[in-house]
Amino acid sequence: MNDESVPQSLLTRSYLRLASGRVVAVFAVLYVVNQAALLFMFSRLGRDPLDLQLTLSKDVFLSIVSRWGDRGVATYLTHFCLDFFHPILYGVFLASAIARLSIKRRTQPSAGIRVLFLLPFAAGFCDIVENIMHVAMLTGFIEISRFAVAFSGAFTWVKWTLAAVSILSIIVLGIRKIASSKEKTANGV
Repeated sequence: MNDESVPQSLLTRSYLRLASGRVVAVFAVLYVVNQAALLFMFSRLGRDPLDLQLTLSKDVFLSIVSRWGDRGVATYLTHFCLDFFHPILYGVFLASAIARLSIKRRTQPSAGIRVLFLLPFAAGFCDIVENIMHVAMLTGFIEISRFAVAFSGAFTWVKWTLAAVSILSIIVLGIRKIASSKEKTANGV
């Protein structure tokens, strides 16, 4: 029975579609452009946006918001017009890089590769939750409470951890791919 006669899951179909050098390149460029725009928007706020995202402390959160004042908060809120797209861009970019570096003859990915493939999307989900929490707190929709800040901060830490694991996976998969092609070249394959 060949692989094409077996129905493929949505996950496998997505993996196979995203395992393209063109997809990796397009989403890498889109990610870098969006990241540059975000960094430009944050340039006047210094390191505070990162500290605001990472904090689990209501006091630190309020201190940063107080230091910014209305103008700084407005600047931070404006960045969400790009930041809500950011998880999609880096999610597809990182997942497509994982797929591209791990694909073998268009076959079903292993369970481990499927997990790695999903990590960037899980990171993106955490990023969206973090963004929603920040917008809700900074617009007064919900109170800036210990729970809300800790909840948002926890999603931020999970996002960064999943993104870091994704990037490390890409590095390892890239090294393995290079080593494999050198081995094939040495063996005359």
